Amino acid sequence: MKDNLKEKKNNSKKENILKKNIHIILRCVALAMGIAVIILSKLNNLDPNSSVAMLGIGLTCLAISILDDKTIK
Repeated sequence: MKDNLKEKKNNSKKENILKKNIHIILRCVALAMGIAVIILSKLNNLDPNSSVAMLGIGLTCLAISILDDKTIK
């Protein structure tokens, strides 16, 4: 009985750590996309369609991160 409780707690902790890592990764992807758009546009190496797509990916990652933020706490 105690082993089952310990196993459930360990699984819960692992799932929580995994969710936090995914949360951090999503925010990092959003930041990287924003920085990439800024740098590539300054170098005149980016067309408008690509920049909108990259910013859309970053915004989507932030939205997922924010929506999932409530379930982590």
